[in-house]
Amino acid sequence: FGMMASFVPMSSRFDKLISEGESLTKNRKDVMIVEEYLTFRGFVRKDGSKDYVRFYNSAYISEGAWPKFYSGTKHQKSTSKDTLFKIIIALRMSLDDAMLFMQYAGSGFFSGSKRDMVIYAFIKNNYLDRDNTFDAVYTIYELIEYYSNKEISRQKEPLKQLYIF
Repeated sequence: FGMMASFVPMSSRFDKLISEGESLTKNRKDVMIVEEYLTFRGFVRKDGSKDYVRFYNSAYISEGAWPKFYSGTKHQKSTSKDTLFKIIIALRMSLDDAMLFMQYAGSGFFSGSKRDMVIYAFIKNNYLDRDNTFDAVYTIYELIEYYSNKEISRQKEPLKQLYIF
């Protein structure tokens, strides 16, 4: 009980720190990373606002999947891993940012998934340093096709493709 008495004078400072923590965690860090990359990669209109439609169209993200990610809350179904990968690839994120983004979005690269490892290697080798989003998207499409065919030749399941052209 003696500890509580010495703590009471600090409670207003502690309350302020609690409020600060609450406001920091209300901002979704996965969305914050996307917002930075949208600007960095030029998905911005002349008035300075983000051009989300142009982005999710060029990323081959469905019109329904984008708002699910962007305005999602803890109580909604989580965004699919495919959508998260499409965001990473279309924005051509660095490996560090991709790893953080996946973590903040409640996902990650699974070492038991050949497709996840193909995407990981694609990012790690800096193949995302493409001139435009389409180049990055098409290159990962080709890589997944290539490794899918290798799996088939080993009499294993083909890799699930991210994109359908």
